[in-house]
Amino acid sequence: LPSWDDRAIDLPPWERPHLGLEHSPDLASRPAGPVDLYTWQPRRVLLVGGRDGVTGVLVTYGDSFIIQERQGVVRQEPMSLWRYSEPQSKKYKTPIQMPSSHRVDGALWRGIAAVLPARQRQRDEEEPAVTQLVEHAARLSRSTLVADGLIRYRAVGVAYGSNNSVIDEIMADSLDLPAIALEPDQTALRQVALDCVSAAKAGVAALGKFARSLARASGAGVDESQGPGDRAYETAFAALDVPYREWLRGTLARASDNPLRAEAEWHVVARRILDELGLGLVSCLPDKAWIGFSSAGARDDVGAAYKWFLRDLGKAFPRARPRPGDDQGPAGETEVDN
Repeated sequence: LPSWDDRAIDLPPWERPHLGLEHSPDLASRPAGPVDLYTWQPRRVLLVGGRDGVTGVLVTYGDSFIIQERQGVVRQEPMSLWRYSEPQSKKYKTPIQMPSSHRVDGALWRGIAAVLPARQRQRDEEEPAVTQLVEHAARLSRSTLVADGLIRYRAVGVAYGSNNSVIDEIMADSLDLPAIALEPDQTALRQVALDCVSAAKAGVAALGKFARSLARASGAGVDESQGPGDRAYETAFAALDVPYREWLRGTLARASDNPLRAEAEWHVVARRILDELGLGLVSCLPDKAWIGFSSAGARDDVGAAYKWFLRDLGKAFPRARPRPGDDQGPAGETEVDN
């Protein structure tokens, strides 16, 4: 963070000397801080007119900079998420952090790795920089300001189109984070939160694969099976959304002494949900799917597909109680990468 002396020059443009079309004389040393950054003028507007009103306007370029040459912004802007950029780092021959965009097509918890710092502190320059808002929340984790032990994290993101000149979509989402998970020494707790999201993604992928196999068993071609797989994928994430949020704010928040127990509980819950969704897919199949179908190569049928599905769930959620057949496919069958 800037020192107190630095804040003396951290001013908005209306408190700085008036400028015309020329660049700011101290542009190379700016932005000076959050205020300067938040009120930055990439454009300047000149209103033309007289006593009767404005009769014209001139819009010009203002001051500009590129983030690769202003890496101090990473410590000045408290709310942005960051990502390490290997291509930019190679180009500039120094570690470069770039702003990380929120995905407008996915819930915030699915991208929680960008929010929760996995490491105790920034040792590796190739790790994403931790947003200062999260660091500040960590310092408040045991204060009376966090009476219920939860930090309510809210994210707003914008998807731009047409050369980043128009707004295509705006996303907003929030997440209740266990305050204790933000504390610097709680690396194991944070890692479990990240690992459980990874497990959920693997389980969802297993359901999507299962749905495609069932579609092929019913007579669909490879291309035709993609739609059922995509629908199962989205249905699975929707079904896991509330359970993960509740697990995060409840089970994980109480698991500082045993994070792996919380992970096991999530594996049990998530596996049960996805298994039930899989059985729901099976219940809607036509009779011919049980006989199976093959347009080319190995034959797809319900029994074989379900065994592979159980095996994939076992891999995704190894801390859930294993069931017979989870670790092997049916005899004589070869797994096909879907």
